Amino acid sequence: VTRRNRHIRLLTVKGAILDDEGRGPRSDQIHLTLRPHLTLRVEDDIIMHEATKELQGGMVKLQNANSRSINLALSHRGIESLAEVGIANEIMEMAIPMPSRCVHMRDSSTAIQHYGKTDDEAIFSVPRPGITSSLVTLACQRGVKYRFGMKFLRLNQDGSCIFEDVSNGEEVTVTSGVTFGTDGAFSAVRQSVNRHGRIDLHTYYITEGYKELTMPAKIDANGRAQFAMPANHLHIWPRDSFMLIALPNKDKTFTVTLFAPIVKLEQMQDTFDLK
Repeated sequence: VTRRNRHIRLLTVKGAILDDEGRGPRSDQIHLTLRPHLTLRVEDDIIMHEATKELQGGMVKLQNANSRSINLALSHRGIESLAEVGIANEIMEMAIPMPSRCVHMRDSSTAIQHYGKTDDEAIFSVPRPGITSSLVTLACQRGVKYRFGMKFLRLNQDGSCIFEDVSNGEEVTVTSGVTFGTDGAFSAVRQSVNRHGRIDLHTYYITEGYKELTMPAKIDANGRAQFAMPANHLHIWPRDSFMLIALPNKDKTFTVTLFAPIVKLEQMQDTFDLK
């Protein structure tokens, strides 16, 4: 931020957003949130450098959005955040309301626990790739530029960033006004910053991990897909050291996630082990 002509304005934001394999929808929302507040000159840009290759114009789906397919349980706060950038209505069209959780007990009984006083008070199951794709599309429409196939290598002391163009292996230097690193838990940006200053950087690993599974749709007598369980719940199977959850999708499937000690998950290599 600089004071110029007695006005506060943002400096050039060029090469601003760095997003590597840890990408999530939040980075795209940062673009949309920043854009209206920039006092832009001709050379001012918000540019997203994305490690994955461009797919279908880079706006329909991003390749690694599918590799992290845990559905988002969207709450009122999340909806308001999407409304701020003008995309809430589009996202809600792909959402399924979950006004309650359905807890599955060991004896096969279930307990319905409502999130609010009425069914209107709900959280919503939304596919992560759908949100990411919509945010990317909107960001491009509003002038955010994407450079795909640009893998972050390092951040220099002068603030410039070095990328590898994955199409040819060449290094590309980008000089930024402001840089935001949104590359996830194993952030290469954070590691690079740590090399240039006296920063205490600590990484703590939890003992649990997860595996992503899918519950397919049930086909009825007429050959039509139906949900295998009631759809308007967040289904939970709590079991001591592990837990299973299932969130509904528009295609009548459920996105299922098994949380368990990493040691146990590493031993599960095939369907037989899962059983």
